[in-house]
Amino acid sequence: MNPARILILAGAALLLSGCGDDKPYSGPDPVPQAASYSAPAPEAGDTPDPSLPPDPLTSGIHASTTPDNPLLEPNSFAPRDPLADTDPLAGRKMPTNHSHWLRGRVQGARLTILLNSIPDGEYRGFVDKDITMKLRAGINTVSFVYTPQNPDASARMDLLESEHHPPIAPLATFQSLPQPRKATKFKETTQRFTFFAH
Repeated sequence: MNPARILILAGAALLLSGCGDDKPYSGPDPVPQAASYSAPAPEAGDTPDPSLPPDPLTSGIHASTTPDNPLLEPNSFAPRDPLADTDPLAGRKMPTNHSHWLRGRVQGARLTILLNSIPDGEYRGFVDKDITMKLRAGINTVSFVYTPQNPDASARMDLLESEHHPPIAPLATFQSLPQPRKATKFKETTQRFTFFAH
């Protein structure tokens, strides 16, 4: 069929279907535009009911505020940043301004260390361990529980505070005493130190 003839037939069908101005519109209701809305002026003698909230379209109360948002703090227009205080990639914040380390050597013995009365571990051999996150800013305690296992046993352990230029002396030092050469029984000893971490 000729395309021009199809267009003519379609136009004629449209005219006969009654889409002119004399037929009622049957589509969805048009959406009013908020910008073109103007509230009617109050008539003389009209007083608003004080128990009802003001009309937001006529009172202008919402012109300078934003709607309630659970993500906003009260009286704040900027959302809270959940990463403002902590960066998940940076890890936890250090409790002190300087890092703190256990550094030393334990030979032929066991050395149990308690930080603020909480067991930190049992050490043997060479030790070089960061203990910063187990401390608190201010006064702390460290206890060294030394258990020799043979007459040649020895232990020395320093608790160091880093990032000082020049370096400072250890905050605490454990140094074992020599055992009698013919000893067969070995006595456990404990030393406790108090130090200030900052």
